[in-house]
Amino acid sequence: MEANPELRLADAEQRRAEAAADLARAEKRPDFGVSVTYGHRNPDFGSVISVMGSVTLPIFTDRRQNPRIAAAEADAAAASAERVDRLRAIRARFETDLAEWRSALQQWERARDQLLPLARDRADLETASFAAGRADLVEVIAAKSALALLELEILEREQMAVEAAATLRLTYGEDRP
Repeated sequence: MEANPELRLADAEQRRAEAAADLARAEKRPDFGVSVTYGHRNPDFGSVISVMGSVTLPIFTDRRQNPRIAAAEADAAAASAERVDRLRAIRARFETDLAEWRSALQQWERARDQLLPLARDRADLETASFAAGRADLVEVIAAKSALALLELEILEREQMAVEAAATLRLTYGEDRP
């Protein structure tokens, strides 16, 4: 699930918010800078070297930097909570999709393994009864029709199981394109 695009997006948003918080904290510390310049002038005047140093002093930190830090940290906490919410929603969708697949698979297997042999036996018995003169042609046609309808229903159940499996594989599988 960690490879899910929604979670990757949430991770990126969380990292961005944490970086903004780190930047806000960094603005509270003094910044030092040194600049060196070399100038080559006319040989009559000689070369020039200048060195300059600078220090930025954060002033009024309680009114400027501290509120920025607090806001950035709140954004980072919100991004983290958003990621947790997305993960929870993805897991809930996964559990729902998995339950749908299991249900469809069980229904298909039950129809294929239990109902289909019973319908075939009934159609065979009705055909044998008709051959023996104990059943009408209408009963044979009804049994064969029920068998055909059951075979169509089994195909529909198989289709539902395959679609649910494809949804799981494409949405949550490791072989995502």
